[in-house]
Amino acid sequence: MIPFNQLAILTPYADLFLGTSEKLVTSFSEVPLFAGKKLSGSLKATNPYPDQCCFVMQGHVENRRIWYLYRFAANCCRRVFFAWFARKPLNFVSEASKVSDKRFRLPETERIPMNNAQKPIGVFDSGVGGLTVVRALMQRLPHENIVYFGDTARVPYGVKSRNTIECFSEQIVRFLLEQNVKALVIACNTIAAVAGQKVRRLAGDVPVLDVIAAGAKAAANTTQNGVIGVIGTSTTVGSNAYARAIAAIAPQHRVVSQACSLLVPLVEEGWLQHEVTRLTVREYLQPILAENIDTLVLGCTHYPLLKPLLAEEAQGVTLVDSAITTAEEVAAVLAERHLLHPATDTPDYRFFVSDIPLRFRAIGERFLNRPMEQLEMISLG
Repeated sequence: MIPFNQLAILTPYADLFLGTSEKLVTSFSEVPLFAGKKLSGSLKATNPYPDQCCFVMQGHVENRRIWYLYRFAANCCRRVFFAWFARKPLNFVSEASKVSDKRFRLPETERIPMNNAQKPIGVFDSGVGGLTVVRALMQRLPHENIVYFGDTARVPYGVKSRNTIECFSEQIVRFLLEQNVKALVIACNTIAAVAGQKVRRLAGDVPVLDVIAAGAKAAANTTQNGVIGVIGTSTTVGSNAYARAIAAIAPQHRVVSQACSLLVPLVEEGWLQHEVTRLTVREYLQPILAENIDTLVLGCTHYPLLKPLLAEEAQGVTLVDSAITTAEEVAAVLAERHLLHPATDTPDYRFFVSDIPLRFRAIGERFLNRPMEQLEMISLG
């Protein structure tokens, strides 16, 4: 049996789904689904607000196929509801906080209460690279729910002005806060360098972690000879963000940076062990290895996929993967705030993007090393 937990389901009228809004269903065998078809399993549906078209489902289903089928059905019900009543005033309790249209959203005090530990972690990036951070979070915190947003329609951020980056970041943060996240992770070095403080102001009491702070802390604690190398995009290196962050922790350390502009397209092409990539890495590393570094920070979220190649070309140098260090920081903060998700539920992973460019799913699944089952395109701004 597979856990099926905490999914709010909407239908135009309560009796279309359960017969009455107060009925408690103890088994899927009692629930007619669409054209009289029924599913089996051990699942309870309760309606905490009898006057609303909303049901919280908890329990188990027999297999993964039924799990996906029922989830699909729930999504269909929800979308039909929104389409049917799009031009009428709405008053219901639901997952409507996940819908960007404010007509479909209730005040916080009227929404279904959720245990803070069960809320998702919000992760965002200007594109696809932040999925390496999501992958690290999945490995370090396997029971956590995660919501990811990649601004694929407006990537790259590195060539944009500070005001534009801050404006885009604000739109993303507001969207993720509407998803009721318990923590925010800036999985983009450019956003962290340029708009990190603005994101923290917008987040209020929600903790905000970023790849630069986590990577800098790990590097400062790792180095033995005090000489740290940083590789990243031209924008990240030009911002001097890693050098400032390391200096704030350990001012005695020396930082040597190298922009590696060609590595991102090589990674997205999938040339992780290609000879062209090897020669490019070797060319980029040569000047900083000459400075006798003993620690190298991977200052771009694409670079963790090149770790085996980088380790071969920088033997004897400790690699600091900012994705892994960020996941460790998130785990520490959630533990400190008693927000770690209990190891009882199947985690829910949702992926939102502002555009779905050619080959995005293939690239994203390569970064995650798993399928992207819930991918949705939304428009911000």
